[in-house]
Amino acid sequence: MEQNDPKGQTLKSVKSKLACDGFHQISILQYSVVVDSHMHIESGRCAPLQWMQDLSVLTKKATRRCLENVGEFGGYLIEAGGLIYRLSELFWNPMAGWRDLQKDLEENDGRYKSPTRHIRNLTQQSSKSTELIADDFIGKRSKVYEWLQKERLYSGISNLMVFSVVMTMDMEYAHVDGYFGLKLYNALYRTLEDIEKLEPCAYWCPVHGHWEKQPPPLKGTYVKEKIVRNEDGDVYHRTGSDGHPAHPVLQKDFQSVEKATLVGSYFDTNTNKTVQVAIDSVPVLTSSDETKKYEQWEKQLKNTELAVLKYPLKFLPMFHYDPRRWQPGNSNDFPMRQVSDEGLYLGFKMYTAQGYRPLDRRLPIMRDFYEQCSARRIPIMNHCTPDGAATFERKEYMKFVHWNDTREDKWQESRDAEAYFNERFVSPHAWQEVLDRYDLHLCLAHFGGPTELGMHWNEDLIDMIESGDYPNLYTDISSSFACDAFRNNFKSIIQKHPRLRDRILFGTDWYMTLSYSVPFVGKDFKQYCRDTKRCLDDFDTSLWPRFTQYNPFRFYRLDEQVPRLAKNFIEKRRLPKIIKELKPIKQEVIDEILKVAAYFTVANRSFTACEEAKS
Repeated sequence: MEQNDPKGQTLKSVKSKLACDGFHQISILQYSVVVDSHMHIESGRCAPLQWMQDLSVLTKKATRRCLENVGEFGGYLIEAGGLIYRLSELFWNPMAGWRDLQKDLEENDGRYKSPTRHIRNLTQQSSKSTELIADDFIGKRSKVYEWLQKERLYSGISNLMVFSVVMTMDMEYAHVDGYFGLKLYNALYRTLEDIEKLEPCAYWCPVHGHWEKQPPPLKGTYVKEKIVRNEDGDVYHRTGSDGHPAHPVLQKDFQSVEKATLVGSYFDTNTNKTVQVAIDSVPVLTSSDETKKYEQWEKQLKNTELAVLKYPLKFLPMFHYDPRRWQPGNSNDFPMRQVSDEGLYLGFKMYTAQGYRPLDRRLPIMRDFYEQCSARRIPIMNHCTPDGAATFERKEYMKFVHWNDTREDKWQESRDAEAYFNERFVSPHAWQEVLDRYDLHLCLAHFGGPTELGMHWNEDLIDMIESGDYPNLYTDISSSFACDAFRNNFKSIIQKHPRLRDRILFGTDWYMTLSYSVPFVGKDFKQYCRDTKRCLDDFDTSLWPRFTQYNPFRFYRLDEQVPRLAKNFIEKRRLPKIIKELKPIKQEVIDEILKVAAYFTVANRSFTACEEAKS
């Protein structure tokens, strides 16, 4: 019997002495479920252009079309360079070249594919719609299923199941103005019917400043207007009126705000009233090309739900909760319905790095949110690494003062913007106040990340988990596990802190796997899963099934949640508007959904019984 370490000694028996001529009950532990607890199918076009332009100095003024074309063209160049290198290697070092070629063939099912092709593929993948990315992933999932069936761990399993937990991404409030209910992209429609179809004719974005006429460069030339920002003045002014202001939705109403100062609102914790705020900002229309390309949150949500219904129980979705979307209405009713008995979602995805603190005085609605999540044991997955898709306005947060702020919030003025933002908005430490108040099923994703600061964060996570104060705190190894330094550090961490084994989830962060570093350069879904399992099995064969089955079942409560989702998937598929999109659901499909759901109620029992026997 193996003691988890494949390089260690082998036990000859579990117990030193067994009574003869007696009956002994033996539990057979059988693994049959693999859960990728963290992946994505949302289009890269859900990201606001402002965020993309902030990625580097070279992208400041670029259009989305330009960024996508440069990414794809650059990928071709790198791929060509890689091919030239591989051919030259065969010439000047035949043995090494042939060995590398054989490795490429082995990793790609006997076909040669450039190791650097995924840099181009990442750009191509992210420019697809959410619907098409989901379709593409199902093919990749099939390859993973075929590979797993051949693995010794799952040999002979007739009911092996592979599931992917899908993270949705709401990035439309990822700026300071989001605190006042102002979106980055605000859709305009020609008719009410277009609203129903989610077919906007334009978007407008708020830009700080006001329109001023500029003196003509030559006599008789056209006088232009330019947005001028008052760097010294206050951007936000309370107007004194109550209520949340309405913004134009129909194109014909846009003229009412085209030259006017925009108005937002916030909930004043001193008066318990919603107060309007005038913002020194004007609406600016996006280009027609950007209007065509951008995939707004509502459309992402619709496409995600269609994918979930098209491939029932292949995807288990998480609803993105950004409190800034729901604060103006001062109600969490809509997001809570999505994870209720009739909802399609497993739990909530959060991304505090988009510009709000885990417990933010500026967003008092968060207290009600956490109370409900705690009472109903709703799982929450939050991004927790210094890397990622943080708001492009981190520097703006340094000088921003809100009416709900206290003296404690003033300390940031003397700090570095990035350091302040990471510490107060993203780090594990930022979540301690929340966890001290609410018993949440919370996963702080990426285990801190592979950066130097991230390595310190995983130490903080270890301390929080081992303290025993947070029994439902988890982390995952999505994306971070691709880094050499992180994997080496992870091995020593697991050996020193065995209690962590029960609090870690396996995740890929697909399709970001296409841009991972060595040795995961350009790994597709199958390659990433395979290489991760190999890395884990190399020092502890118990980790893969624990991270992919036992822990996800406990964190997401899959034995309870999957039957609920299965019932709701079937009911939604019968709705006329869904039938119009996906065609009627067949009885054999319904039977299969119910069969899988029934199995989920018992799939983890042997694992649980084994763990209880150990304790």
